[in-house]
Amino acid sequence: MNKNMILVIGIGNDFRRDDAAGLITAQRLKGIVGNKVFIQEQSGDGALLIESWKDREKVVLIDAAQSGKTPGTIHRFEADRFPLPGKFLHYSTHQLGVNEAIELARTLKQLPQQLIVFGIEGKYFGPGRGLSPEVEQSIPELIDQVKSEIEKQQITEKVSCR
Repeated sequence: MNKNMILVIGIGNDFRRDDAAGLITAQRLKGIVGNKVFIQEQSGDGALLIESWKDREKVVLIDAAQSGKTPGTIHRFEADRFPLPGKFLHYSTHQLGVNEAIELARTLKQLPQQLIVFGIEGKYFGPGRGLSPEVEQSIPELIDQVKSEIEKQQITEKVSCR
């Protein structure tokens, strides 16, 4: 795997309704961006996240969020520059979740050069399969925003190669 290639990580759990939003977005992106980026699906285990983005220049994380905003709202954070708000992505079943992994990596100076985090506001996180209608309706917009991040990086690479 080319370390300069953008890594997109979809995070979630298929059996906790809207928590699967990151996974589903990553799966749909695979059919759209092809081999332009490397796409992974993960459960949100913090240690695995840190290992996955080791030595990466640009990483995009996609996960479900719960901040009290309207379900389907899309949040974007530059996590390489600023900490995520509080317990923003807190639905991990692991001791070390996404927020904790980012802050641990920041402390250890193991963050990617660019770490963009997209959170999509969920509605239902209980047992079951399938996204809420609000989240399902927002997935195309989330895909467009992630594609825009990928295209920005590719434009930057072309300009710097000249």
